[in-house]
Amino acid sequence: MKEKLKLFGDIVVVTVLVSTVIYFFISRFFDDQIPLPDLLKLRHAAKIFFSFGYFLFIPASFVSHFPKALRIILAILAVPICFAVSYVTLSFPERILNSGQLGDQNYHVSVASVDFETLTKYILYRCNTNDLECAIVFEEYGGVSIDNTDLIIDENRKEVLFFRHSWLVYIDSLPSRTYELSNAEWLGQNIYWLAFYSENPVEFIFYRCNDETDMDCEILPFHYSKDSFQDFKLIDLLADDVKETVSIFIEGELIYVYGSQPKCYVEGCSLVRK
Repeated sequence: MKEKLKLFGDIVVVTVLVSTVIYFFISRFFDDQIPLPDLLKLRHAAKIFFSFGYFLFIPASFVSHFPKALRIILAILAVPICFAVSYVTLSFPERILNSGQLGDQNYHVSVASVDFETLTKYILYRCNTNDLECAIVFEEYGGVSIDNTDLIIDENRKEVLFFRHSWLVYIDSLPSRTYELSNAEWLGQNIYWLAFYSENPVEFIFYRCNDETDMDCEILPFHYSKDSFQDFKLIDLLADDVKETVSIFIEGELIYVYGSQPKCYVEGCSLVRK
């Protein structure tokens, strides 16, 4: 019985050590040859395996046939790894929330826990059509809960719009842009936002999303730009429930009214996004 226990210890120690080397080798050299959805599943499975593996590794190292000094060293090294892997495994795994395709490129939005912090991280990947050669084009942090996200694929403009919690945060195009937002306004079942890109000239985008789901976002017929603008507090959206319209004021000036018949009120405003 004692010999079988030692043999079991040998098997556990060797299996965990060899698996660690193999996984490190795959992660280091073959990540870009595994489709992204499969890669995320592999990473999660590896966390679970190593969590249990290193949990067994500590007692197994003591009963194995290895020399006493080596057994002590292996056990000491395994303790912090065991706690770290177990902690990471308890957090939710990185998973894909939205996907879309533009031309010969696939886009994926994923969410993951931030290790050792009470945060979530949202990541936008751009991959080839086989979900290989993926690159992170945008990432940002959120709170503990997982927000709804949305992707809009604009074939005509050759761009991908990324929304989180109904916020337009990033557009992947040439050039790519990160956006800031005005205060929101509600009309019916929708929430309306005016987003702006803080570079010269400043570009404004008007859109709405479903208020209940923070998804099903839609870019509305509007385009306006200014040479300079930095303070979102100078933007006002005003909804009229009777007329079913939303008006845009920038720096106290009426710019645009959206409704059954959208209308611009200043030069430089148009009903077609440029």
